[in-house]
Amino acid sequence: MQSCGVHDGKGIAMKIVWGIVLVVCLGIAGIGLINLTATAETDFTVAVDGNAAAEDRALIERAATVLKARCPLLTEHASQIVEARGVATDIYREPAEDLGWEREVEITVKLSDDADGLPLRAREARAWGNTLHYFVGFGGQEGIDIMKDASQTMCAEDVRLGNGGNVFVPVQTSQG
Repeated sequence: MQSCGVHDGKGIAMKIVWGIVLVVCLGIAGIGLINLTATAETDFTVAVDGNAAAEDRALIERAATVLKARCPLLTEHASQIVEARGVATDIYREPAEDLGWEREVEITVKLSDDADGLPLRAREARAWGNTLHYFVGFGGQEGIDIMKDASQTMCAEDVRLGNGGNVFVPVQTSQG
């Protein structure tokens, strides 16, 4: 019988064993959470409308791969992305026609309102809270037509800012 903090040796030993088991389990879980968090912060998913055709889904996936490769700051700062969506369309914009694109994918990326988590050039362009627009085109001169300076800041450093205009970034793609 135990009373007022007086314990037999068996009870204390069991508490120590269970304490060690708990610490080990939490340690393992903590390591897993760190790995999951690191993975989650270095990538993002582009959502697709559930009614999209399989061909469109494949094109959006291909466009997302191209965008992530050419605009690595999006991936590096994925924790700042609130939402990313992709839509495959037939050509209706003049720049896409001029480039000879057969299809294009518009990827919109909504950034969080937290300016501190963004790279310097994105903060200078006041990108936080913005919805960024990227049009990835296939056929003809393949590449990314990037709207708005805020969108351009999240691409590679060699992507010049268009000072309010669109910037075209050619890319080498391979048919999937």
